Amino acid sequence: DFMEDLWERMQLLSRNGWKVKSVPKPHLSFEAQLVVGKSHRFHPVSCPPPTFTMSSSEILKGQEKHEANLKYPQRLRRLHIFPTNKAENMQPVDRFVVEEYILDVLLFFNGCRKECAFYLVSLPVSFRYEYLMAETIFSQLLLLPNPPFRPIYYTLVIIDLCKALPAAFPSVVVAAVHALFDRISNMDTECRT
Repeated sequence: DFMEDLWERMQLLSRNGWKVKSVPKPHLSFEAQLVVGKSHRFHPVSCPPPTFTMSSSEILKGQEKHEANLKYPQRLRRLHIFPTNKAENMQPVDRFVVEEYILDVLLFFNGCRKECAFYLVSLPVSFRYEYLMAETIFSQLLLLPNPPFRPIYYTLVIIDLCKALPAAFPSVVVAAVHALFDRISNMDTECRT
């Protein structure tokens, strides 16, 4: 479940002092100005209580939500292709953040495969993430009932990533394909074609 997974990651992050390596810290360049700057107080925000009546506009919102789920990539539906000893050494929250980076890049650069590969290679993180990148891309490619984008888009992005990272990514893709073929009997029939 998404919420349980996120809650466990937040608990671990709390125990580790809220330190996340994968989130950029652009404010550090301005820390001296921020320390001497004037602080402001915000007043509490009160939200109106929700109403639980079902109207035609709410039905329309449900239809819009369904269409949006079909259009935009679904989060945290990932395949665990690689064993844990093969995956990069990163905290669970870092894994979540980098997955979101990858999914956002795939979404925003849909149709611009070279730019997509360029931004996937240059994510603002200080650790290696090739295995996670391959898992995330294959998870989107094999998402049922249909992948969010055309399968050729993912294929071209994988090819461009192999060109951009010739020493690292091709071997990761080979390992992912071997692992998927080893588990093909466990896959849904729709993923086998």
